[in-house]
Amino acid sequence: AAIDGSVRRGRWLRRTPAPPPSLDLPAPNLGAARAHLDAARAAGQTNLDLALAREVLAACGLPYNYSGTATDANEAAKVAEGNGWGFRVVRADGVDFAVTADYSPTRVNVELTQGVVTAIVSIG
Repeated sequence: AAIDGSVRRGRWLRRTPAPPPSLDLPAPNLGAARAHLDAARAAGQTNLDLALAREVLAACGLPYNYSGTATDANEAAKVAEGNGWGFRVVRADGVDFAVTADYSPTRVNVELTQGVVTAIVSIG
């Protein structure tokens, strides 16, 4: 096992490095970002909700990870799929489901408790 690990590490060290990510970002509109923040402050907000935070980041020209909030499994599936992820329930109320062994790096496998997503079990 130790030799196998050393061989894998050696292959990893000899790999061709990935090209650096593109930093071709949109021009910031700091005035728009300030307007969003001023409006939130005037409304008494001390924390930005997800939608407003996205608007501020976009106005600043900063990339962000897509995410979403859901209250049940159907909404969670729509959020995941809307962000380019597959969605699969692998456990519900403590019962594991038989699932296919195919791996997908863009699928989220979740656990439900009484119809509510309570855990991300794995990616794949």
